Amino acid sequence: MLERAVLSECPRDRDAILDTVRKRLDCEAATCSSNWTLVATSLMEAGVDLSFRTPFRERFATTSLIQIGGRGNRNFEWPEGVIVHDFIVSHVGGLKRHPAATVPANVLADLFDQHCFGGVIDPAELVTRAMKLEIKQRKRESYTALIDAERDHRYPEVAELGRVIDTDTRLVVVHSALRDRIVARERLSMREVLSGSVQIWAYKIDILGLDPLPGRREIYWWPHLYDATFLGYMEGALALEAVSNGDTLIV
Repeated sequence: MLERAVLSECPRDRDAILDTVRKRLDCEAATCSSNWTLVATSLMEAGVDLSFRTPFRERFATTSLIQIGGRGNRNFEWPEGVIVHDFIVSHVGGLKRHPAATVPANVLADLFDQHCFGGVIDPAELVTRAMKLEIKQRKRESYTALIDAERDHRYPEVAELGRVIDTDTRLVVVHSALRDRIVARERLSMREVLSGSVQIWAYKIDILGLDPLPGRREIYWWPHLYDATFLGYMEGALALEAVSNGDTLIV
């Protein structure tokens, strides 16, 4: 079994991993071999033209579950269809629950109990229903305002009021060559900057001991371990956690 993770790499390194995945999928189609597993984050849910025989997804939002369906039978390779497996993880032994997962996961569980899947409700209608339930469960005072803004076609306000997951992250450079070019004030496109950087939650910046690049308060540098082929910046984050817990660290 091959276990490959698309986790916390910058886009440049993720592209290389995705190329490997595509080649393995092509090999699988040619040899009928399927004895491997891709372990990935939500990167795989949308915007990636790959198709797998058996998708699994840890319970989160209804939209996420529907999106991961796009990774199974994407090009109708299997006329009988595929089954998407929704599972719940017991967050023990170092596993951590996403802070924004609780309410969406509860809404999804309720929709399962109400037998809303399996073609009973149109996916677009199901997503709309789920988002409204998530907003209600969060007890947002903006729920009525959201409905009014949508009715009046005030779409920028709809986008702001309808936000159910905060994305307060910071741009962190992980490639030293890119860092040197930024520090030297070379002219770079945003694509070049993003290709060698990752997004890290804002509240983790101080915890991980990250400093902004000289003269670039909005861009940080990752000085810790970084694995371009597997764990990405999580290699360094896990190493720091092991040291802080007093564990033996082998590198």
